[in-house]
Amino acid sequence: DNGVIVLLNQKKEISQQASIFDLRTYGLPGLFESRRENMAKAYVRYFDRYFFNTAVADGTEVILTETTVTKQLDEIILELEGVENDNVDGVDREDMVMFVKPSIYTGLWQSNDLLTNPTGDYMKTFHGVDVVSNHRQTKDVIIMMKGAIALPIVNMAVQFGTLELSANDYLYMPTMFGCKAVAPDLVFYANTGELPSA
Repeated sequence: DNGVIVLLNQKKEISQQASIFDLRTYGLPGLFESRRENMAKAYVRYFDRYFFNTAVADGTEVILTETTVTKQLDEIILELEGVENDNVDGVDREDMVMFVKPSIYTGLWQSNDLLTNPTGDYMKTFHGVDVVSNHRQTKDVIIMMKGAIALPIVNMAVQFGTLELSANDYLYMPTMFGCKAVAPDLVFYANTGELPSA
């Protein structure tokens, strides 16, 4: 049995202060509608960091030996591609996703920006692997098979509360979630160190 249970055993609550004027002007539904985008962005930031911290905690570090960014990224791709065990017989590149810090992402595509591009499209892959720029991870490169980390989230109804010793109130959205590497052997990370140009 290879089933994996991901418990919703974590709680997170994002709140926003609301003045009495705002509440009387917009009402609770209108106020929440106006604050929804900011609250959603706050959740994205929090869950991003939690997801990538889990990747590092449960994944495997790769000590890179190459000296250029392109060769180092190839090196970590090959690490994931070659995984073989009772559940996996290698990982196809279209099933991978690689997250890199913005400085690496920018350097990686600088040479691509100089190429003639009549369609106006930009590459989103590197040697067949989806690449995403991410500034919320602690390691330079994180690569995994898509779906290797589960992050189920259940949002509760928006709540309304009163701040003690204050004329203002607040909106908050309680959330329950779980985060777990369901296939930790398919998650790798590395630091690139100081690199010459790609």
